[in-house]
Amino acid sequence: MLNNKIITSLLCPTCKGDVHVSDNMKSLLCNGKKQHCFDFASSGYINLSGASLSGDSKEAVRARKTFLDTGHYKAFSDSLNEIVKNEFTDPFIADMGCGEGYYSINMLKSIPASSLVGFDLSKYAVESAAKLSRREGVSDRALFSASSIFSPPLKDDSCDVILNLFAPCCEAEFCRLLKNDGILIVVGAGKDHLIELKSILYDIPRRNDERKDLPTAMTLIDKRDLSYKFIPSKEERNSLFEMTPYFYRTSDNDKQKLESAPIIPITAEFNIFIYKKTTT
Repeated sequence: MLNNKIITSLLCPTCKGDVHVSDNMKSLLCNGKKQHCFDFASSGYINLSGASLSGDSKEAVRARKTFLDTGHYKAFSDSLNEIVKNEFTDPFIADMGCGEGYYSINMLKSIPASSLVGFDLSKYAVESAAKLSRREGVSDRALFSASSIFSPPLKDDSCDVILNLFAPCCEAEFCRLLKNDGILIVVGAGKDHLIELKSILYDIPRRNDERKDLPTAMTLIDKRDLSYKFIPSKEERNSLFEMTPYFYRTSDNDKQKLESAPIIPITAEFNIFIYKKTTT
């Protein structure tokens, strides 16, 4: 059963009214006269998009889950948890572009009094996240929904923390959702993130640019850069490649280079930006 903090923060995506869980706990109903109904899938996720879905394919979600399960990005995940723990003891968190839920679930486990909603356009991603929340015993504190992060069905001033990890930054919506003392954590790839992987694939590997969609009307209160190296196996490296945008932009000939390339350390580099609302 979802906790009350999640239910009271949600809105009906159709009429923007309050919602409640049905008596049989299989649906989310709005409190309006028409009682718009949204059913939970057997895996636990719910479609609150109000539109057709797109997002990552089943194969891309599987590749990302396979790689993240190795723990190579755990240091980054732990750093996010510490940022939030230093600010709040029982935060309500929205993960905008939550993917398969790796960072969401780790944060819920790290902060036992926290609650979280995760939104992603990919039904395969939120289905994976919902299943993971059950396996890790945090499903009463987590709701994963197929929905656009540009119009998430959440009330104004409802969130203590918004996570925006490698997904588009929707500043206007994030300002609407954040409490006055809440924080927005935006993450982008550092300049040398996966540079060795790109050096295998391309004759001239291109360094990453800084995110171009960072908030402009919010106050940047901190910026942290995290960089370290990890050594993936050949299978792990293949999963890493398949979960990146490079996989869809790389020719078949260049993809073959991974098969014969030696095992080498790879750089993980993350730019972490922490924002608050600008108050006057």
